[in-house]
Amino acid sequence: MIAAITLAVLQAVAPQAAAVIDDANGRMLAGESLPPGYLLQLERLPPDQRLLVVIHLRRSGMLQHGVQPIGWLTAPATPAATLTGAGAGE
Repeated sequence: MIAAITLAVLQAVAPQAAAVIDDANGRMLAGESLPPGYLLQLERLPPDQRLLVVIHLRRSGMLQHGVQPIGWLTAPATPAATLTGAGAGE
């Protein structure tokens, strides 16, 4: 059943979001949890794709921590350089 749901979701999401979902599914099947800072990776996604990934993670039981504010879900995608601190102090 999870495979059917995953297939349906992957058909509706962009390749970048699909990669995040695949990574989470692999971790779940291996008995691992999401790594620290996983939400920072989600910030790189456009809001519509971020919402689909969050829904998938919640339904799969992988995302169980506190609720994120609605502004976080609807915020524009953050460039990777901003998240890693590249260019900081320049």
